[in-house]
Amino acid sequence: MEDYLARIADDGRRQTVIDHLNNVGDLAYGFAKHFKAEKWGQLAGFWHDVGKFSPAFQKRIGGLFDPDARIEQVSGKPDHSTAGAQHANGAFEWAGLVLAYAIAGHHAGLANGNDDNDSCLFKRLQKKVPDWSACPENVLHLENPGELPFALDRSGNRAGFQVAFFIRMLFSCLVDADFLDTENFMVPEKSSWREGYPTLDHLKEKLDRALEKLLENAEPSDINTYRAEILRDCLNVAEKPPGLFSLTVPTGGGKTISSLAFALKHALKHGMRRIIYVIPYTSIIEQNAQVFRDILGEEAVLE
Repeated sequence: MEDYLARIADDGRRQTVIDHLNNVGDLAYGFAKHFKAEKWGQLAGFWHDVGKFSPAFQKRIGGLFDPDARIEQVSGKPDHSTAGAQHANGAFEWAGLVLAYAIAGHHAGLANGNDDNDSCLFKRLQKKVPDWSACPENVLHLENPGELPFALDRSGNRAGFQVAFFIRMLFSCLVDADFLDTENFMVPEKSSWREGYPTLDHLKEKLDRALEKLLENAEPSDINTYRAEILRDCLNVAEKPPGLFSLTVPTGGGKTISSLAFALKHALKHGMRRIIYVIPYTSIIEQNAQVFRDILGEEAVLE
């Protein structure tokens, strides 16, 4: 199988299709695990590039790096994403169709189910694609991922929304895994930048130290008394089960830091992984992001 290449780096290093499929499958497994869909993510990763086993794709890969190759060898881009979608759709019933959406769109984006365009999933699943029969059997015959990792609400139109949202989540896992593995092979020095993010435990320690310092240096005043009460209330509420919470505080009441204290404690208590702030004005985003950087460090904030 070493002859079937996924890509060749500028320095001549070669990545096989099998290595790429395994890597993407493992990454997508890890991403999807956080919403209990690890087997779905792994299957999408294993099958997304099986079309690269086609002679047409292998000819193009070789021609791109062969200065003596005829120009017709490298013209055009053989369709390598439709093959995996067709295989998934044929391997399982409704589960295969869910996987097919993500696989078919992992380069061009999610397609409509059925419309007048040749890019819709229905027509992609009927499309004649380059022969990819060289793909090994152990890649193709894998276990069904099983039931959806959530209960369908069939009381109205919500079930359709649930499945559509799940497809988007799965698609995101696959695309991230595909691009990250490609980056890791092609530009390993850039890939290394993504390692070593601080944990939420570490960030909470930094925040706790900053809060202690603020309290020590705070002058006795009514506003500082209110700020301390607001912070205490936020920390108490963080113990509650996840849901919707509202914090209404006038300007100057310390809600930026209090909300961060709530978010970190709440996330750690309930096994969450990230804190996301969505703010309507750029100026406020910049102010809040700078406050968070001053407390948590430059590497902890993505604005």
